Amino acid sequence: MDVLLLRYEIAEGRTDDLREWLAEARDREAEILDLLGREGMHTESLFVEEVDGTDYLLWYMEAEDVARVLEVYETATDDIVAESDGLFEEVLVGGFEGTVSEADLLMHAVGPDRPSETIRR
Repeated sequence: MDVLLLRYEIAEGRTDDLREWLAEARDREAEILDLLGREGMHTESLFVEEVDGTDYLLWYMEAEDVARVLEVYETATDDIVAESDGLFEEVLVGGFEGTVSEADLLMHAVGPDRPSETIRR
């Protein structure tokens, strides 16, 4: 299993656009869960972190194979993929090609009785 934490800088003044789109996307749970299933994604979480006046998107992924996730995502024709691609290209500094740092994973543990939840906030 692959576990990643990615960090992207959010363009100044665009954090609310990102928050608004993600709030609306939560209402499209069936589309998101279908995509996650095809990707082999077990968990995907997005966070906003503010550091010294700059907002960052933290993107946590837990998947069988991140290469498979990228392959499926890049070839997907789902409306939600097209919309998220467009938004992320606009609100992330440098788009998906921007500065991405992977944190050094020190530990990852999943409890044996972990509840199965779908999209939430």
